[in-house]
Amino acid sequence: MRLVLANTSMDVLSCYLPHHPIINLAKQTTKLKVVFNASNKTSNGQSLNDILHVGPTLQQDLVLLILRWRIFKFVFNSDITQMYRQVRVDSKHSPLQKILYRNSTTKQVLDYELQTVTFGVNCAPYLAIRTLLQLADDTGSEFPLEAHILRKCMYVDDVLAGAHDIETALAARDQLIRALSSTKFELRKWTANNRAILDRFPPEHLVDAQLLSFVEASSSKPLGIRWNARLD
Repeated sequence: MRLVLANTSMDVLSCYLPHHPIINLAKQTTKLKVVFNASNKTSNGQSLNDILHVGPTLQQDLVLLILRWRIFKFVFNSDITQMYRQVRVDSKHSPLQKILYRNSTTKQVLDYELQTVTFGVNCAPYLAIRTLLQLADDTGSEFPLEAHILRKCMYVDDVLAGAHDIETALAARDQLIRALSSTKFELRKWTANNRAILDRFPPEHLVDAQLLSFVEASSSKPLGIRWNARLD
């Protein structure tokens, strides 16, 4: 986000988003997230979400995605860290994502503009997924396995991909990492049903460090479905 200067023109169309924290101590990584309420009615009786186009649905059918994932012998799952926050919005639209934030030192309340796609704004899923699809188009000739994953094996920020042989699975993993990293999309919370797929990652990049030893209790919940990688 960026600080809004006091001499900023008042003629610019703008909107303030209320925000509050959500704390989930059960989360292994981000235990605190901020929720922005773009559905809050403003002084004219409308909210930001009331006047925005949502955009067409781009995410895969959830049931088909999981069934397709189950076909492969070697599978892996991960997600993009703070996916929305890696996508910058056009600067002329950022005044529509203003917030008030109190400086912890001076206690002064300041105006800021959020400069990236924001969770709670109704078009955020479309903007983020469309960015991934554009990345698939831009990199598909160099990384064909990665492009296929971005088009067919994603549910918003979740990756559910695999292959029928370990060599292809490893190649798909590496292509995906290289292409996403080039645009600052970082993959974390890795799980897989074969240790070779996870060997290149430090423990903190795994959904559970125990997955490296494949203990009996190792399990994760891709898209809310409990999956025991050791027994699969």
